[in-house]
Amino acid sequence: MAIRILQQIGDRVGEAATFHQLGILAWEQGRVQEGLRLVALCCFVDASIGHRDAPSDFKVLSDMASELGYTKKKLEALLKDVAEAYQKDDGKRLLNEAFPQVDPDSRSVDR
Repeated sequence: MAIRILQQIGDRVGEAATFHQLGILAWEQGRVQEGLRLVALCCFVDASIGHRDAPSDFKVLSDMASELGYTKKKLEALLKDVAEAYQKDDGKRLLNEAFPQVDPDSRSVDR
């Protein structure tokens, strides 16, 4: 997956953008919780690098969470959870949950 290359070369802006796009894709494909987590992961990366898109990405996340009935407290817990997940495996588990048919360490799609 391209996200692994971005992480290997240290392109944090590209990494955040990719998490955002994959989150929106998962959301649009009906995997709303998984999509929400990936957009939250984008926000975590944005915040960690002080990226200028952080406020607009957080607005997208907040709107998505609101649509699902999240309270502020539940959204804060989500952000904490994705930060911990990222620190464990750079988001690999969250990506796998959103797109289980794709092997994140290769270019192949499981059939």
